[in-house]
Amino acid sequence: MNSKKFFSEEECPNLAFVYYSKDKKSASTKNMVKTCEYLEDYFSVDCYSAMSSEGLKPFFDVKNDFNMINKGFNSWDNFNQLFVRFLFSLSVISSLNSSKYDIVYTRDIFFLIILSILPSKDFQVYYEAHEPYHITTGCPKFLETKAINFAEKIFCISEGVKRDLSFITEKDKLSIVRNCTENREKADEVKKYTNQEFTIAYTGSFKPRKGVDILVEAFGNLDLNARLILIGGDSSNLDESRLQSDKIEIKGFLSQKDLSKEMKAADLLVFTSRDNMYQRRYTCPMKLVEYLSTENIVLAADLPTVRWVAKDSINYFEPEDIKSLSNKLEDIVVNKEEYLKKTFESKNNVLEGLTYQEKAKSIFNEFENFTKQI
Repeated sequence: MNSKKFFSEEECPNLAFVYYSKDKKSASTKNMVKTCEYLEDYFSVDCYSAMSSEGLKPFFDVKNDFNMINKGFNSWDNFNQLFVRFLFSLSVISSLNSSKYDIVYTRDIFFLIILSILPSKDFQVYYEAHEPYHITTGCPKFLETKAINFAEKIFCISEGVKRDLSFITEKDKLSIVRNCTENREKADEVKKYTNQEFTIAYTGSFKPRKGVDILVEAFGNLDLNARLILIGGDSSNLDESRLQSDKIEIKGFLSQKDLSKEMKAADLLVFTSRDNMYQRRYTCPMKLVEYLSTENIVLAADLPTVRWVAKDSINYFEPEDIKSLSNKLEDIVVNKEEYLKKTFESKNNVLEGLTYQEKAKSIFNEFENFTKQI
């Protein structure tokens, strides 16, 4: 499906997606690329970022094309990053003012602050809020308040974000658009257990805040006919002495196609996390949503934000509790058929609204509603 199927060339609404992203490996970059891909169903999309688009679309398996505009600055690591982001924002605003856009969509609070201060053309501004920065970072409250009140619509990724932003803007401007997955598998029958050795997989960053070290230690405490595959991170963030087991395999950052294959080949997907205010109140983990889109058994840290997304469709362990995780891993490996049956019966019930197709449709509906009011 393409936007040109809904509109003629002259009528097709134009959307600028703006995000200062320069790391191909980040979940934020994936969110940007896939959101733009599916927005192209409804808009003519220009994506402004700080990274080269070379190889980016094939890497994320983009099928619905959109226009990537590299504003540079991705190699300015030796400069003050606030200054670099300020220059990036000025450059983008100059481009916006010299073009004709109906919507500017951004998840970049720094850019939105600059946009709210400088003169700009008359276009709708939509903001995707991932956290209340005046609470989670050192962002001055008056600046974030000014920025989000400049936007016509604010899409919050979680109830916690929506709740706390409601204190600094009008509640009717706020709605929920959760982090998404591209595909949603709905199995017709229970997945068969075929691996000779039970495969446990983790995908994503190995940064300390992700809690991967807890999984490595919990797995190391067990004597099971199972192996652990860690995908997508840098092992330097983990205790090397615990990685010497021949039952643990580390794989690097994979393309979207290869990552999907690894996830489908696994028997159990594990979501780990530190237990802190951000994880409890604000996040909507993209990795968890991708896990939910598969037929696999899923085991996750029992946090309110995780329960909000997955409800009772997955299995839980106590956050940062190695014994709790070890016990749950052992129980799943021993009783795998029972857990596969539970996964089949419950997971499909939580998948509505979790695809990029549905996210793009929600954004377009807001545009249509606003247009009808003019």
